[in-house]
Amino acid sequence: MNTLMNFSWEWTIGFVAALFGIFFGICILVAGSVALIAWAFYPSGKVPSIDDEEKDSASFSFHLAELYVIAILVLSAALALFRSYYPEWPFVFWSSFAVLYFLGCYFVSDVAQLEIRDLLWRAKIYFGRL
Repeated sequence: MNTLMNFSWEWTIGFVAALFGIFFGICILVAGSVALIAWAFYPSGKVPSIDDEEKDSASFSFHLAELYVIAILVLSAALALFRSYYPEWPFVFWSSFAVLYFLGCYFVSDVAQLEIRDLLWRAKIYFGRL
């Protein structure tokens, strides 16, 4: 049975939500990888800025565990994307599945003091020095 021929809002919303989750997760993985590379060049924990201004926070701590958690989020979104081809799985199950993983990733990143702002700041400094 071809599910593309049978249009349903449930399948469409699940497909779009899974694509958004995959895109968001990959962006964070790329930013985190750039931050790890930059951290290897500046192991002291402080990255000098282009304008020679000090950053507000005392130091930037980044751990590899956040990348693993975000990778779990990306893989679960991919699973939801491929599983949405089977309409017998209800949309409520996949939305709660995605929400639980997103909250889990947010909780772990909050505990590990990972902020997207710091990742983007570090990526800007690193690419500005190339």
